[in-house]
Amino acid sequence: MDENGVATGQCKYRCGTAAETLQWIKAIIEFIQPYNFLITAQVVNFFTDRLWEALDKEWVDCLRNEPVQHLLLIPSGVVQDHWPASLKQFILTLRSLAFPREQVNLQKLFPKLNMTSIEVLSAIVSSITNEVGAEVIVDVGAGQSAERWSCLDKDAGLQNFDLHAFRAVFHLLAHNISFPVKVLFKYYPGIITSRPSVGRQGKALRRKQQRGVPYSLENAEGNKHFLLETSKRTNICNIMQPPESRLYDDYNSALNINANSDGGACDLVNEGLAAPDKCTLFEKFSVSGLSRLGLEPLQEIDFHEIWSESQPYAELIGPYWSLRAAMGPVLETLLLLDRLLFLQEQDGLLDVAMFPIFDPALSPRNLAIIARRT
Repeated sequence: MDENGVATGQCKYRCGTAAETLQWIKAIIEFIQPYNFLITAQVVNFFTDRLWEALDKEWVDCLRNEPVQHLLLIPSGVVQDHWPASLKQFILTLRSLAFPREQVNLQKLFPKLNMTSIEVLSAIVSSITNEVGAEVIVDVGAGQSAERWSCLDKDAGLQNFDLHAFRAVFHLLAHNISFPVKVLFKYYPGIITSRPSVGRQGKALRRKQQRGVPYSLENAEGNKHFLLETSKRTNICNIMQPPESRLYDDYNSALNINANSDGGACDLVNEGLAAPDKCTLFEKFSVSGLSRLGLEPLQEIDFHEIWSESQPYAELIGPYWSLRAAMGPVLETLLLLDRLLFLQEQDGLLDVAMFPIFDPALSPRNLAIIARRT
């Protein structure tokens, strides 16, 4: 904060001692409590719960007209001069609460230049084990950083926002009957109870199947299938996925179909998709999704009307999820500080520190907690 109490985005907290770490943790908890709705939000409930209404109206009115490039920079703590002061304060405060990701200078310890992440990690582990005389390494863990959001380019970001909108409209459920647009509930009311994996419940199942099934199938035959072709591995994943899990492929398929007739997907995205184009994409997405569920499209479904009713709110998904993603680095910091505090409170038995050991631009998983017995 500057002398006027305005956040500058620079982290002012330290975690060299348990007291400092605890102070940082308390500051994070105090700040994020009013924004818990952003942390717990689910994309399929965007319309039914009218999630955008929880945001400051001034923020919504500002961000709904912002270029995608600006939205994608929000999780990295980048603000624009013309934004409302309260919005800039929110984003910069989040940035100031997140652990800095700039790589520490390792040249004194490892003079070799241009080391890969694996080489850096290996060198650090080797240095520590040699210093403390350890003979066994139990585990070296890593977590996915929220910084991956910033790796999206404009085209990928726009497609991601559109896909969220399509999915939210397609899965619109019943607990807010007043909202006029719905596909599954209105035309296929039995699907919600007969296929409970539709929506968020199916996501964990899909991940488990994608990660576990190919591995188990290969090992069931020993190691002779270890070198399965990529196409075969993909086929195994597709076979074991529930039909609704492949909805994510349908957006790209629809985009490619439109690209063939209009001169390329990149041109469509760069110029901005007109409302009729998005209506067409939504219809293709929905028809393909219904097919995955084993359902036939009904003649009375007017996909263009459904999307037209949703369009004024669908454009709010990008701003909403950009602000939600901005919470990621702070939440990750909170989890890491909690682990760090546990080690720091071990009655002086451990010498512990946390710092970034990789280049964040190349390897977002760059924070390491290192503890040694004293």
